[in-house]
Amino acid sequence: MFRDHLRSHPEDRNTYEKVKRRLAKNDWNTWNEYANAKTECVMNILKKARNL
Repeated sequence: MFRDHLRSHPEDRNTYEKVKRRLAKNDWNTWNEYANAKTECVMNILKKARNL
């Protein structure tokens, strides 16, 4: 659902891309820290996808 939503909603895809690029500049101890940092953005996009 997340992938399909991003494919059909460029504004959310751009938001997600910006978050990922900003977070990629950080020096993470683990991939889990990186994944956790993206959680709020992912959950907001999923909420939108479910409400369509």
